[in-house]
Amino acid sequence: MKFLKIVFSFIRMRFRAFALYPMGFIIEIVRGYVNVGIWFFIALFIQKSTSLNLQSISVNYVGYVVIGVIIFQNAEQLIKEPFNALSQSFWEKKLEIYQTSPLGIWGLVSGRFLFTFLFNGAIQFSIILITIPLLKIQIPGALNVFVFLLLYLLFIVSIFGLSLLGASTFFFLEVKQGREPISWSVNTMVRLFSGVYYPITIFPRYIRWIGKLFPHYYIMSAARSLLAIGKTANIPLITTVLLFFAIIFFFTGIFSLKRAINFAEKRSGMSALV
Repeated sequence: MKFLKIVFSFIRMRFRAFALYPMGFIIEIVRGYVNVGIWFFIALFIQKSTSLNLQSISVNYVGYVVIGVIIFQNAEQLIKEPFNALSQSFWEKKLEIYQTSPLGIWGLVSGRFLFTFLFNGAIQFSIILITIPLLKIQIPGALNVFVFLLLYLLFIVSIFGLSLLGASTFFFLEVKQGREPISWSVNTMVRLFSGVYYPITIFPRYIRWIGKLFPHYYIMSAARSLLAIGKTANIPLITTVLLFFAIIFFFTGIFSLKRAINFAEKRSGMSALV
């Protein structure tokens, strides 16, 4: 209960920051729409000339790309948020204060992650409500939406674990600014090989396995199948794989960040010497 109070205190802090400076709130909303809109029009104009094998992707190419971009865009920001929270607090000389509480840093990274998930999720949901009629996607039924939401929850737990792994590099590798290697590597590999913009069937068989190493591939496959045509044949397999990713990444991320915090405490890694 105490931990939840700490988490929600950081969520309130983030919300108040947006309330005091609403332009940042507006820019984030516009950015979300613009990014999806760009790929919508790119896919719209090239779908007739594309030679991609679209038989296995369940929806037309425009719908395929929009669904992929919406899911990836949210995950891309979430996976970086705990590291960004640590970095910002470090340079603002607040990290030492948070560390005085046994749960302070954990509340910080969890609260920022949860706020970003809720905030970006609201934006992405509004985009989905607009794009569904534009793409003429027929949602097969409430059951499929419910199943997808359960799968998406497993996906978010996986992303949270990966984000903690990335946050641990803040202390282990002394990456105090810029991009940390975990989220950068994951986002780059997913963007290239996990079917965000094109089906992985365009790759030779000996390359396709790369995209399947990341949970993004499975949640995007589930979204395109469940929300577009109601296809459920692969859902048991996707559920098993996402559950595996959620367990492995979640506990690995917690262990890694815990070790990183202990490492920093021994080497005074909480102080910004500027």
